[in-house]
Amino acid sequence: LLDEPYLTDSSRGITALTYPVQVPDGCVFVMGDHRSTSVDSRSSVVGFIKEEETVGQIVLRIWPLRQFGRIQ
Repeated sequence: LLDEPYLTDSSRGITALTYPVQVPDGCVFVMGDHRSTSVDSRSSVVGFIKEEETVGQIVLRIWPLRQFGRIQ
């Protein structure tokens, strides 16, 4: 659990979930970068994503700034 005392309940945005949430085995939880407006795994439109349906490769980290750079 990440302590984020600066957040309000409205920061969760629109969600179809009941918290706490357990991500099913073989799935990932995706979350947009703007919590209050992103359509992501919190929405029943997106939901949990099966690992075999994910496509992509991480090549660059931008945050935290002290670790900015290419991912090996």
